[in-house]
Amino acid sequence: MLDRVDGMSHDERMAFKLLQERKILTLAQSCDRYRGRAGYKLSEVPLLNKDDVRSNPAQFIRKFSFPTTNALTSGTTGASLRLVRSVSSVVFEQAAMDWILFKVGLNYPASRVAVFRGIDIKKLEDNRPPFWRLVRPNHLVFSSNHLNRDNVAEFAKALAEFRPDVLYGYPSVLESLERLLRESHHRISVPFLVTSSETFATESRKRLSTFFSAISVDIYGQAERAAMAYSVEPDQYWFLPSYGTIELLGDREDRDGLEIVGSSYHNSAQLLLRYRTGDRIGRIENLDEVCLGVRSFGKISGRTNDVLIGPGGQVLSGIDHIPRGLDNFSRFQFIQHAVDDVEIRAVAAEVPSLADEADIVARARRKIPSTINLRINLSEAPLRSASGKTPFVVQRIVDGQR
Repeated sequence: MLDRVDGMSHDERMAFKLLQERKILTLAQSCDRYRGRAGYKLSEVPLLNKDDVRSNPAQFIRKFSFPTTNALTSGTTGASLRLVRSVSSVVFEQAAMDWILFKVGLNYPASRVAVFRGIDIKKLEDNRPPFWRLVRPNHLVFSSNHLNRDNVAEFAKALAEFRPDVLYGYPSVLESLERLLRESHHRISVPFLVTSSETFATESRKRLSTFFSAISVDIYGQAERAAMAYSVEPDQYWFLPSYGTIELLGDREDRDGLEIVGSSYHNSAQLLLRYRTGDRIGRIENLDEVCLGVRSFGKISGRTNDVLIGPGGQVLSGIDHIPRGLDNFSRFQFIQHAVDDVEIRAVAAEVPSLADEADIVARARRKIPSTINLRINLSEAPLRSASGKTPFVVQRIVDGQR
């Protein structure tokens, strides 16, 4: 189906889109949120915000007997969402990623993959190698938060011995890996870089491609599975029309660009229709062609690289995992005042207790080493920027401290 839709003309893609929309609107009839909307067009369904899902996720869930999986968003807005996915949507998600990579000549399931994401391998206080774990015969998962000047030689040795076909990770972690390898005069060639979950600055992407002698593929998506796009060339992204309906919300002349609104065709367990992702693309012409994947667009903005900087120069990733499951709090922020001083501002939905505070610290210590002092600030409101936004990570350290 991915191949078939990719080969369609503009008019054929439009017909496919309308057919898929009718299917998901029929499924949505069994959700409390959309009951009674028979005969509606998708464009007539009200827009959906994150707070709508957060406040009552059950109203979007279909009651049926097929297996499902549960998930939480990473919480980069400071509060996570509880999600339910059908097994078929999980399969399609992986198939879509494999298909994108196959287009550039990469057989991902058969490849040797070194993973640099926010995965915990061992306690941060344990500075003895190995800092990696073989999770299947061809996947070596690294502890990104142990990557620093003192340990980079061990990482370089492990990569040289493993000889990966792919470096798969957060852009911020791969940027740190490249910098530390270059500073320590290690050189590693890898055929492919595959990145996701963060924005990837054009110049950084070009620099990493050159350093690793690699083809760079960046994949855009969300835990809510509302939309997918991919890029095999810097500043050239393509929406995947077989994934779902894309709308671009806002004024074409808006300096901040147009917001991506998505409706997935594949998650029959939880129907999130016309979901506002909060991510934006630049001002463009030919909106219809961009939404159908016929024409590319430049870049995606609105996502930040939510990392902290450790005393050893390491990039501490996976900070957005900390709030998962902390339901007594509506929003979190991490404010780094210095390389050894982080304030965790937690906005409570209910009256917090000492046990809540201890739980925050325990979860934070999975990602933040004891060499960094943690201060818990139980606040009534998050810190806002001059533009009124509430960033998840606020960096107040100066460049010299990094």
